[in-house]
Amino acid sequence: MDLKPSLQWYQVILLGDPYVGITSFYNRCSKYENKTNNHHILVGGSDWVIYQKYFKFDGNDISFYRWQTWGDRFDPYQIYYQSSDVALIFFDLTNKFSFLSIKKWIEEVKEKAWKQVKTMIIGTKSDLTNERVVSYEEGKSLADEIGIMYLEVSSKTNKNIKIAFNIAANLVMQKK
Repeated sequence: MDLKPSLQWYQVILLGDPYVGITSFYNRCSKYENKTNNHHILVGGSDWVIYQKYFKFDGNDISFYRWQTWGDRFDPYQIYYQSSDVALIFFDLTNKFSFLSIKKWIEEVKEKAWKQVKTMIIGTKSDLTNERVVSYEEGKSLADEIGIMYLEVSSKTNKNIKIAFNIAANLVMQKK
């Protein structure tokens, strides 16, 4: 990969059930970075893409990675979890099942990560107020129970996207 020698490398993993809005969130964050590199790699018979984004935060160069996979002959998620510094767990505020999966995702990070991973829960699609099935209080209560941060975002309206991005960067910098 095309890393600058002076670049501090931190891995932020974005997790959640399918269709909860992770890709939309990630694409919205693109406007806050200085440079984007996309790498397409074929490994073990299974296609996966690594999206790499560089940005400056608080005077530091940081690189975020997001992996997207297809196929089932190779499990890159094992590697993905092992070297992670921060995990953002996403759920869709209009889908109760995705909310109920949060603890599963958090347990998976704890099981597979080699080190302590800072974690945050992000509720997506906050603009769909009439379709909402998970209240702010439910999300906040779960985050408080686990002892992590909680934030709601809308990629459609850009609500809290920059805040979530900055919180993720702060969590990374706390790992230094």
